[in-house]
Amino acid sequence: MGRSKTKTTEDRPNAQTGVEYVNIGLMLAALILACVVPLELFLFSYAVLGPLHYLTEISWLHDRRYFALRRLDWLPLMICAVLITLGNSDVIGPGGTELLNRLHLGRWGLADALHSCYWDITFVAFSAALIFILTSSLLSRLLGLAITALVAALFHVGSSAGASGLYFKIFAVYLPSLIHVFVFTGAFILLGALKRRSVAGYASLLVFLACGGLSIWLPNLAAGARPFPAQVFWQGFQELSTFSLQDILGYRAEQIVGANVLPLARFFAFAYTYHYLNWFSKTSIIQWHAVSPLRFAIISVLWLASVAVYLINYDLGLRWLFLLSLGHVLLEFPLNHKSFIDIAAELRNRLVPST
Repeated sequence: MGRSKTKTTEDRPNAQTGVEYVNIGLMLAALILACVVPLELFLFSYAVLGPLHYLTEISWLHDRRYFALRRLDWLPLMICAVLITLGNSDVIGPGGTELLNRLHLGRWGLADALHSCYWDITFVAFSAALIFILTSSLLSRLLGLAITALVAALFHVGSSAGASGLYFKIFAVYLPSLIHVFVFTGAFILLGALKRRSVAGYASLLVFLACGGLSIWLPNLAAGARPFPAQVFWQGFQELSTFSLQDILGYRAEQIVGANVLPLARFFAFAYTYHYLNWFSKTSIIQWHAVSPLRFAIISVLWLASVAVYLINYDLGLRWLFLLSLGHVLLEFPLNHKSFIDIAAELRNRLVPST
């Protein structure tokens, strides 16, 4: 029933156009709020809107078999999410690291071993997701995964810049965060506009990109707001903020300590907030809420529990939300690949129309 409703709704251009105009309004609202209360908006969105988005999207993806070709293709991706989480010492904490290191892989403790390669696991998950949507042949999949593992090993060994190299930054820092909430969101907007040949869709993409840029370059609108240095940036996002200050705002490494992170905070607040609002605004189109009463109740309880844990114990809440967020990011990889394949097909049809 849920899928038939989705198809019926998606076939109504007026409904789609109305949602696109609504989304333009949501973009502008998110931009204004990001300029007024950037830090507070980001933390609210991440702690309150975030877990509801993660849970409802995982539920929606599950009903569509995660857009992969085999029923259990989600399992390796979720295992990767768990391994990455266990390899993040900032998430599991000193106690968790010590406990995991009691288990040894050769001369390595388990936590140290995973910490030394968690970005490689992200790369493997991203590549595996592409394999999962291209072929269902077991032999082809094993060959593809073997090549993926070899490439990951070569990238790891050949990354001369170590933990500051491009390979590390893409798969350890940006892919699960800014690429997911900004680049992939933009790709979904573009795909919808291409499929429907929608002027409103193209306009929403331009507004989205403009808001992203303005969130960095507009002044803060809060009265009496003062720049604050990077060392008091929000807890749990130091690595992301440090690399972003260099790559987005152009600070040199020696300037990071005294850097003004307000422009970055505004961009994060806008990107994450609109990413979540975009999902909720499309309820009538993709019908992610069309689930059984039991599943709806489970999602509601888990959401409220996630918010409660975050409010009661920030560190524990951050650790739980890291796993939940990362799990939904990796489980969405097949859909991300499919979206870019569809974008390429739509562009090819525009440039080389069939005769």
